[in-house]
Amino acid sequence: VIDFETCAFENISNKQSVYAGGWCVEGEKHLYYIGGDGCETQDRLIETMILDIFNHGYCKYTFYAHNFAKFDGHFIINSLLINLPDFEKIDDIKIIIEDSNDLIEMKIRRVMDENKINKNKNKYKYGTLRILDSLKIIPQDLNSIAKDILKIDGKDLFPHSFMNKDKLYYEGELPDIKFFDGKIDSKEYNILLNECNNIWNAKKMCKKYLEKDLDILYNALIAFNKNFWNEYGINITKRKTISGLALLNFQVNYLKDCGYKIPIVRG
Repeated sequence: VIDFETCAFENISNKQSVYAGGWCVEGEKHLYYIGGDGCETQDRLIETMILDIFNHGYCKYTFYAHNFAKFDGHFIINSLLINLPDFEKIDDIKIIIEDSNDLIEMKIRRVMDENKINKNKNKYKYGTLRILDSLKIIPQDLNSIAKDILKIDGKDLFPHSFMNKDKLYYEGELPDIKFFDGKIDSKEYNILLNECNNIWNAKKMCKKYLEKDLDILYNALIAFNKNFWNEYGINITKRKTISGLALLNFQVNYLKDCGYKIPIVRG
């Protein structure tokens, strides 16, 4: 799974920029924060993050991002295709868009070995990273997923509206309760106040928040896939949406018993 954290870098509340990101697979987790090595800007952070996935050998995996269609996916496109036009480390990016203009799949291809497999045909060894939208599979917000599927308290609390380009390395008093956007009551705020001992570090707490989000999504998808496989014998990565999985389930497990044939529709 992958995830980004964003805030307004300019005085425009609806224009967000990525300042942190991370990915998680099979217990391996990597977090990135703007200003670090290879993460000097939003675009370089995303570039470094995507290349690290390839470099760690996960180029044949399917990754998920929650609300990828309307959020994470657009930052990747803007960074790798628009803002980094000279980015030669990626060979090709292909996207699939629904009729509703939602981005539901992205495939990023990269040359994995500079030595040609076939010099005469100019062929290389490629790796492909596939990214899907987990919201299309589990149509719930992460907080509900944590409670309903994983049976845990929910997401961590973080003052998103407090963050801007000048607060990325803030360290001081816990931000006022108003910056938690109504997602916290006075009792919860006082608990946070005691936990941080009135020394709140933006970078540290953002990484903690991001790490838990990654854990929630990863563990929920593992649990959902396990249940779906045990019940229907289908891996959820075979389709991009829950409706596509429902159709595949019907075709595989029910259609053969009724004796009718219908065209297979990809979903």
